[in-house]
Amino acid sequence: DLKYEFEWGERPYVFMGYVRRDFDRKTVIVGAKTYTKYVGDYYVAFEPENKRFVPIYPITDEAWELYGHTMLEGNKILAANPKYVKVIDIPSRKVLAKYEPEETIYSATFLTKNKGAIFTNRGVYEFEFMTDEEKLTLIQKYEELPAEEFKEECFEDLKKFAFDKDDTVKTFTASVLSRFVNTAKQKEAIEILLQLCHEENELVRTEAYDAIGCYCEKSVVKSLEKAVLSEKDGLARSYAIDSWIYVQQHLCTNETEVIGYLNAILEKERDDNCILNCLYG
Repeated sequence: DLKYEFEWGERPYVFMGYVRRDFDRKTVIVGAKTYTKYVGDYYVAFEPENKRFVPIYPITDEAWELYGHTMLEGNKILAANPKYVKVIDIPSRKVLAKYEPEETIYSATFLTKNKGAIFTNRGVYEFEFMTDEEKLTLIQKYEELPAEEFKEECFEDLKKFAFDKDDTVKTFTASVLSRFVNTAKQKEAIEILLQLCHEENELVRTEAYDAIGCYCEKSVVKSLEKAVLSEKDGLARSYAIDSWIYVQQHLCTNETEVIGYLNAILEKERDDNCILNCLYG
């Protein structure tokens, strides 16, 4: 009386292997293979309540070890082989994270929603992972968090997010890094933003120029002046000009010098945003 997914096209042969419960404590993960001529071989999960097998992930040379290493509630699965481990989104097959320890990998498993462990011939290693959506949600939470509730681990997360592979995550992180003016983290925040000012993505650079303008330090002025001369993107350059103006309002006592600098930019500038910011300054 077991039910099978219609897409399989036929009643599959299921070879039972290891059995354990998934993280939802309901679904039974079956270390099994299905052999069908329509969809090929799949690892499967068995849902006791619905009395059916559900295909999780195709069997490939890459994913030879999936027994118990799934989290269906979060639509995630760990695909492990001797060289690396991938955290994969089940519906889209998108790789959320990849880990390549130098040692030989035996297996990997989830510990919590965003943590896992890799078992190698030299020991066990814990790792953390998040989807881009989860990272953006957390970054927004940090942006709205009161100063007294902002802990050391929050800043450590931002340091990691600043060099994430996703440009949107880096852009949002740059924005939050403007909140550390006159705090113990000011120096570190500036250093991270200075690195983000050299990112390949122009939106990341734009947000970094905007955020770093909150820090009124001479090192910031010099970096922004270099950016005004070298930045190719008009919008990003306009934000560098705007931040330079803001910082100079607090540092420079010679108004003539500032106006002269802006007039020099106006003589060569062709971008409307940059021209407007110079005139505003």
